[in-house]
Amino acid sequence: HDRPYVRVVSHDIRYVPCEKGYSAWSKMKVRNETSGEIKQVLLFLNPALQITCLTCSEQPVAYTRDRQVVVLNYPLCAGEEVIFEMMYEGTIDEHICFLDIDEDSYNDTRNNCFLPHRFGRKSAFCGEQYTLLTPECLWYPVAVPPLDLIAPLMYMLDFTDYTLLVEHKMEKTVLSQGKKEIRGKDVFFRSEQPLPGLSLCIGDYRSLEMEVDGISFSLHYLPRSQFMIDIYAGMKTMREVLENAVWGMENNMRGRYPFKRYALIEVPSSFITFGRWWKEGSSLTQPEMGFIPERAVTMSWKPPAAWRCETQRDNVAMFESAREFFMNYPIHERTHMYAQTRLFTGFMISERYPGLH
Repeated sequence: HDRPYVRVVSHDIRYVPCEKGYSAWSKMKVRNETSGEIKQVLLFLNPALQITCLTCSEQPVAYTRDRQVVVLNYPLCAGEEVIFEMMYEGTIDEHICFLDIDEDSYNDTRNNCFLPHRFGRKSAFCGEQYTLLTPECLWYPVAVPPLDLIAPLMYMLDFTDYTLLVEHKMEKTVLSQGKKEIRGKDVFFRSEQPLPGLSLCIGDYRSLEMEVDGISFSLHYLPRSQFMIDIYAGMKTMREVLENAVWGMENNMRGRYPFKRYALIEVPSSFITFGRWWKEGSSLTQPEMGFIPERAVTMSWKPPAAWRCETQRDNVAMFESAREFFMNYPIHERTHMYAQTRLFTGFMISERYPGLH
């Protein structure tokens, strides 16, 4: 905790998918948040991503690098703001994720299974066919890493205004946080309030959208999961379930849901996350979005994958299974919507009293 603290005030990202990875450009407005001068600026980036250019005011910036740590030899006075531009490319090294999880637990296949079935372990997906990137994997440069190994209880958040432009070369659905715009073949997102992190998902999805109580809900599912949606041919029932979920969430946190939208996104069953006892949620919960393991097969209640086992003539049983899923998902301990407020909308920090972090 002796390291200088800088904040990324705004961050513009341009993302270009490649066959085995991606290339990107970041424009970051960085501010010295300390009360004195700092000699160096620390940034963090996935170690498998190679920096090809780093400039400030079109002048090269000298830096050194040790795996994920990028040390910029650039002094900043107290309160000073500068703009850094970085170009980087490559793929994602998943070993940088969940560094606080011991090796035995990380490699235990029972942490991602359903009965005897083991679904593997992937912390990120990066390629032309499918992409799933969360802040945990450091897929873009940040000033505050997702984990402090020395003192994890005093973790910090860095609320930033983001824009994201994805060059859309293939006919796939692109999902991220913020207001979405289609610009020719490209997809542009602009956050409508500062966020502590950005996620990106690109894949072959079918989508449903509905506005409930002023919140734009969307469900993005894989084509082979269509049978789950067919159960909800009458969207009135879905609206009732979502209204109950919003009521429960706002009643629990004694306030309004803080964002204008919420997306539920089905992701491969091999996507694994680990909860941390010292904070709510997991990587399955991100600002404005939640990730559903494929057919919710690894969840603690009867997953939608089991619905087909119901008696074909017993539509009531199938309906109740579907209702149970949509009622339980928003409040599940790893994914519940309550964390949207407690994790993503406010943060206290003090140089004098670090325990407030």
